[in-house]
Amino acid sequence: MPLAALVAGARWRRRWAAPLVVAGIGLSQMTLEMVILLAFQTQYGTLYAAVSLIVAAFMAGLAGVGRSAIY
Repeated sequence: MPLAALVAGARWRRRWAAPLVVAGIGLSQMTLEMVILLAFQTQYGTLYAAVSLIVAAFMAGLAGVGRSAIY
């Protein structure tokens, strides 16, 4: 319900559209990262030893996408 209200509000107020898109992308990225971390933990049984490498790879990918979007 809150998401439907935000989308409806963005249709009436166009200035809410960009922040809503940014928030939606951020939410989906955080969800995807959590799914990847949980899948890794399920597969290998330990997460703490490799979590820094997983997060670093995820952030490097985001930086690469962000850089290509700017140029």
